[in-house]
Amino acid sequence: MVYGSILQFLSVKRISKNRELSEVICRYIQSHLNEDLTHEKLSTMVHVSASHLRKMFKEETGQTLKDFILEVRMKTAMDLLKIPDIKVADIAEQVGYLSSQDVARAFRQATGLTRGNTGI
Repeated sequence: MVYGSILQFLSVKRISKNRELSEVICRYIQSHLNEDLTHEKLSTMVHVSASHLRKMFKEETGQTLKDFILEVRMKTAMDLLKIPDIKVADIAEQVGYLSSQDVARAFRQATGLTRGNTGI
């Protein structure tokens, strides 16, 4: 009886901790898009292994860490594309790509669109 209660307590605590870590990672990614967002860097930041972070993030969000980063970058790029005079190179820098070609390629792969056919 006591053993079961202890296991249940630890399970609830783990779930709460994983949810908290996922939320911290999501907020960090959203506010640091222009930085290097490797799994290793993120896992070091929250003091867990990269493999544990990937597994935990997927369990909590239903999405891989890589896909989440790409999604946030592409949503931000779409918002920035609405600004008429902004250069693709500036967008690339703001969303964490090294060049305008890199962001254009990622955008095309993620959406199937180019800036010219977005209607923006």
